[in-house]
Amino acid sequence: MGNKYLIFTLTMPHAASWNHKWSGDGRKYVRARKYTAAQLNHLPDIINKDFRYRWDDGWEANINVTLVKSSKDKDKLIEGSVGFYGYDWMIDSIIKYGKITRFDPEDEEELNHIKTVIERMRNG
Repeated sequence: MGNKYLIFTLTMPHAASWNHKWSGDGRKYVRARKYTAAQLNHLPDIINKDFRYRWDDGWEANINVTLVKSSKDKDKLIEGSVGFYGYDWMIDSIIKYGKITRFDPEDEEELNHIKTVIERMRNG
């Protein structure tokens, strides 16, 4: 009953560039995080799922989450990875909320600010 690893793989299935390609295409973006079985039991239902995040400009990221049970398997999967393109915050969000979100829904001050901005937009 050793450690297990969540593997996060980043892709950009929708690139809103002039040629519809992401400059990172062809590179490997993989991160691994280590957990005990007990810790995994307290995470949201995220294993073997894809999580998407779409920006207003048409770009869309996808993060696939899988589980491996050995460091050897983990090492094979992350070999050749060039990082996570600055999107580690998406991993944090998936682990904490079971989805990708740009704000902390438990942060009452931030939530109130967002509500105020939306209300101002509605009222012109």
